Amino acid sequence: MKLSTVLFVLPFLGSTAGALLRKNGPKRFRSRLIVPSSKISSSTVASKSDVGNSEPFDNFEGFVNLLSDTDMSILHTPTASPADGGGITATGPPAANVAPTLSPVESQRAPTGSTTTPVGSAPSSSPVEGIPMDPPTDSGMVSIEGLVSSRESLAILETALIQSNLLSVLEDPGPYTLLAPTTAAFSAIDMNVLELLLTPEFNFQLKDILLYHVIGETFLRSDLVDDEELATLSDGTLGVVVNNGEVFFMSEAASDKAVADATSSTVISPSKVVTADLLARNGVVHEIDTVFLPSWAYLNLLQQLEQDEDFSTLVEFLSLAKLSESISLTRSFTFFAPTNDAFELLSKDQLDFLRDPANLLSLQNILWFHLSPQVYNHEVTVGTVQLPTAQGTPLQAVSDGISLPTFQTDAGVEEILLNLAGNIYAVNRVLLPISRQ
Repeated sequence: MKLSTVLFVLPFLGSTAGALLRKNGPKRFRSRLIVPSSKISSSTVASKSDVGNSEPFDNFEGFVNLLSDTDMSILHTPTASPADGGGITATGPPAANVAPTLSPVESQRAPTGSTTTPVGSAPSSSPVEGIPMDPPTDSGMVSIEGLVSSRESLAILETALIQSNLLSVLEDPGPYTLLAPTTAAFSAIDMNVLELLLTPEFNFQLKDILLYHVIGETFLRSDLVDDEELATLSDGTLGVVVNNGEVFFMSEAASDKAVADATSSTVISPSKVVTADLLARNGVVHEIDTVFLPSWAYLNLLQQLEQDEDFSTLVEFLSLAKLSESISLTRSFTFFAPTNDAFELLSKDQLDFLRDPANLLSLQNILWFHLSPQVYNHEVTVGTVQLPTAQGTPLQAVSDGISLPTFQTDAGVEEILLNLAGNIYAVNRVLLPISRQ
């Protein structure tokens, strides 16, 4: 894995949109509306006391003594701690006791045969029957942005696009196909999840979900072919299903084995096109009855790490530390996940120390130091801050709001993974709560 996060510049966008996305994302996140940020809760983050490691480090000095002068360069600590012993120093609203659920959809609707023709529209005589089509809009007058803004049925979508700074992208030349969830579609999402997605700290997740609904070509409903796969601007794919004159789209999560293993009781139904061929000068809009969720939206923190081979060493240590269950239940978090390459920077003696059952408490404390019960987004929280950790010692984060952040002096970020309960920063160093001498 290279020591960088690749900026995912959409190949279909013009210079204006390209500049916007270079500043605000979206970056390529693996696994990829306005509410007060106080809705984000840290009350349900697994506690250290859950695993009996509330005491000071057990034999942690033995681990530190294994470090040579060269080794010390890979271990970092905050340059300063808050006077109260922990917590972020930047100002911000306190967390509220609102715990989001990892079940993103309250009810998955099976496809129905009913359609509703909007007021003032006429049924289409298109080759694919059964879906109403509004009269074509003058393509020289209205962009997709203007079309979305003018339709009451897309009010929540418009709010989400504004919140994520993506609405103006749909003013660009395109061409685009926007699969636009209606207000009813958004209403089917768990309210806690929807509120979190509309907070600045979850802007990465919101952008990725919205771009999963945009295709970089124009597809009228007559162009859609059964069993076809279409690439979206989130770097995901959607499957096309044409059945009895109706058109459906199926998210890739429906066929993702990791999602199937994680959500054995959840049926991921296709999204039906309820109003087709709303024409704009830079593409077309099809209204749909379900919000597409990427595969990462169905996985908890542990499941997301387990399905990524770059974190196999971390998953091993979580198991050895008896923290797997606690990590899987974590809500409202930021997790700093050392990659396999990060662990390889430790010496054999250090790794043996961590694997020794006699040093269980030391291992637990080191791993807890990588978990913050606060959702951190480096594009929102700018400057040098001290993030609270589940271990108790603050962790330093530095961000200019544009570049990728650094942690514990100079530990870098290789990529950002998304989760409906928080952000996962893949880091290139193992972080330790010790002072450098």
